[in-house]
Order: sequence, then structure tokens, then C-alpha cells
Amino acid sequence: MNVTVHDLGHYECEKGVFTDFPLTMEADEAPPRLAAFSKWRTDDGHIRRRTVDGVTYIDITHQGRVWTYRLSPAYTWEPSPSGGFFQWPQFFDVGELPD
Repeated sequence: MNVTVHDLGHYECEKGVFTDFPLTMEADEAPPRLAAFSKWRTDDGHIRRRTVDGVTYIDITHQGRVWTYRLSPAYTWEPSPSGGFFQWPQFFDVGELPD
């Protein structure tokens, strides 16, 4: 997914503005609809990555409830001197909760 990096932890794509997934959440807080998930964040019992039929998901467990995000690799486009574009991979995936 093409993203614009406004600042470390603040991003934008065609689906909206988003930040890194919060490290902590309040008891009654709902998770964000869009979030960035570091490719280096490991499965720690609360976060689990999985792939089903070629689609990557991340499951977040918070207070006994599981939230499943569909992941898309994040990249940015940069104009090339030749008139084309370079596609640069980012260090995170964009996660989107289903409606």
C-alpha cells in the first residue's frame, strides 16, 4: 500500500491517516481502524501474525478479545530522474480492521 510518511509514527494512505499501533490501550478503548505494525515486532502472546491463502493477518489480543487486522506491505513512491518512480519498502505493514 502506498503511504506518505509525515513523521515517525504518523502516516497517511488512500484509506486515511494512521499511527503506529499503541503499545498499551485503556480497558474500554477500541483499537484504531488503521494502524502501522512494525515488521520487527515479535509475537509475544498478544500479537500473532499468520498467513491464510496468501493473505497476511495480525491478531491482537486485548482483555480477552481478539482483533484481526488484514496486513498490506507499506511502501513509498519517489520520482526518478528518468521520469518514472522508485518504490521504497517501509519498515512496517499497514493493518486494516474489517468493517
